[in-house]
Amino acid sequence: MNETKAVKMCLKERDPIGFEFLVEQYKREAYYHALSFTNNKEDAADACQDAFRKAFAAMPRLASQDNFYPWFYRILKNHCINMSARKRTANNYRQATIDGKNPQAQSINPSEELLKKEARESIRTVLETNPDYAANKMAELIEFLNSLATMNLDLPLKVKMDSNAQHDENQKWSDSSLRRELQFLISHTIHHYALIITLCSADKVELPADFGVPPSTLRFRKSHDAQCAR
Repeated sequence: MNETKAVKMCLKERDPIGFEFLVEQYKREAYYHALSFTNNKEDAADACQDAFRKAFAAMPRLASQDNFYPWFYRILKNHCINMSARKRTANNYRQATIDGKNPQAQSINPSEELLKKEARESIRTVLETNPDYAANKMAELIEFLNSLATMNLDLPLKVKMDSNAQHDENQKWSDSSLRRELQFLISHTIHHYALIITLCSADKVELPADFGVPPSTLRFRKSHDAQCAR
């Protein structure tokens, strides 16, 4: 088997044997590239495994059948950069918590805030127009949320909300915890699921009956059905 045949097997038949050939072909090169980004052997090995998994899922979008590794290298590079950034953020948060400091309490001047806003708008545009980029970001987000399982969810956290378009240095911080913020995230996500139901209904896409339904409503339905069955 050669690389071209292996890629064709992945594209046309979703054959894992073809992808296993590509992994064996490039795993050593990928590992040393990942090591150069992460500077950590365990992180490099994990990054390669995750990047190959992402690549297999994204294989139908591979443009050229003779150009696998340059395409895969971009996936690996982005994954390593994001992994290192998340690791630094987690380490900074832990250290700030140990030192009794507020990990978010950093002074941001208006020009920095404007640059951050422009960057967010640029990323939003790419997310809305580039399915490959959006899929990769979604996978990275899922990976990051899963990594939170190793953290103490009850660690104290300081949060604040931007209530207007102008950056307000005097905006007060509120006491919270990582657990509380994740609970709010879950609640708010269900709200977005409810909006997705409307969009899918317009395109006649069927979703599970409990999709976008709050847990309290599901519990009520279950209790009501049980009473009706008696």
